[in-house]
Amino acid sequence: MGRPAKCVTVQEGKDLQKNYRDTKGTSDSYEVVYSLEELQEFLDYVRELSSEQNIAKPGIRIYYAAYDLPQPNKGTVLLSATNGTAMSADNNYNIDPLNKGTGGWPPKAY
Repeated sequence: MGRPAKCVTVQEGKDLQKNYRDTKGTSDSYEVVYSLEELQEFLDYVRELSSEQNIAKPGIRIYYAAYDLPQPNKGTVLLSATNGTAMSADNNYNIDPLNKGTGGWPPKAY
């Protein structure tokens, strides 16, 4: 398998993540970890339910989110199924989103 077209170099990834930390601050989490099994399970779930809904090319939208906690480490992500892959595609609210990844404190920079 070749490198996917939308991959960036490791250095580009480091630069992007540093830009986020520098502009958003480091008093909160900025990384979330999912196992390959968890991600594959979610992708299979989205594919199956989308197919049942006659959605031929579903997408996944990733939202930055935060838990309602008084301490740091509130940051998280929410992976939402969409009805297509265009930026304007609607979220598919008939499919539950993925959350509850893991992350350490302090967060691990890329």
